[in-house]
Amino acid sequence: MLGKLLKYDIKSTSRVLLPLYGALLGAAVLLGVSLRPIINNQTMPNSMGGGSMIMTSISSVLYVILVAAVCIVTLVMILYTGFYKSLLGTEGYLRFSLPVSTGQQLASKTINALIWMVLAGVLAILSIIFLTVPAVGYTSIHQGIVQIFQSHQDFSPEFSKFAWQVILLAIAGGISFVLKVFMSITVGHEWSAHPVVGALLMYIAVSILESIIANVLPFSSSLTNAMNADTVSAVHGILWGTLAVTLVMAAIFYAVTWYMLDRRLNLQ
Repeated sequence: MLGKLLKYDIKSTSRVLLPLYGALLGAAVLLGVSLRPIINNQTMPNSMGGGSMIMTSISSVLYVILVAAVCIVTLVMILYTGFYKSLLGTEGYLRFSLPVSTGQQLASKTINALIWMVLAGVLAILSIIFLTVPAVGYTSIHQGIVQIFQSHQDFSPEFSKFAWQVILLAIAGGISFVLKVFMSITVGHEWSAHPVVGALLMYIAVSILESIIANVLPFSSSLTNAMNADTVSAVHGILWGTLAVTLVMAAIFYAVTWYMLDRRLNLQ
């Protein structure tokens, strides 16, 4: 049943986000095409025709607006529309009448949010590629990538371990962030007169608590200590410790959210 819930959540979110993501890639291509004459020194900015200047200006503004829109709309769709309206709003009556557990509902929302956060990150990389290829040309980019790999063939085997640790830490951090917001929204919902204010205050309080815990523990939740560590083993230890703490915090956020949804939810 979790698969069906997740399929529905992804389909519902994709109706808004996929067209927006496509528009961003299109704007990136348009901006890349308009910048190509400048980058290749074929036409200097001061000597560009009025039409070219207008195209470059419009495409630049459009690209920046769409980048901001992707970030904002993605968060709104997965956190507010996907969670609050779906579970705590009028749709909650239907969602909680389904023969599925509260844990499955929460898991579906969390996985859906993580998927779209990852896709947004991938989209950011793709938009840069879509912008760069028309502007610089595929051949120049390919040659640059080959030179980078050739100059770093002697990468230490430790680099791949660090890379995997950072990837796992990023995924765990994303899950923890999503669950922290879910918990804040759910607890704030108890403040029926001002649920948004309650959610915001809860989020700030939990964030402060996280900072205190990070300062008390022998390693920080950031990578600062890892960068300042003296030995490779110390760096690995700091990263694994940070990952463990992040997962524990995510589990706490999940447990509190589940309890509030399963035992204290009031949709009146």
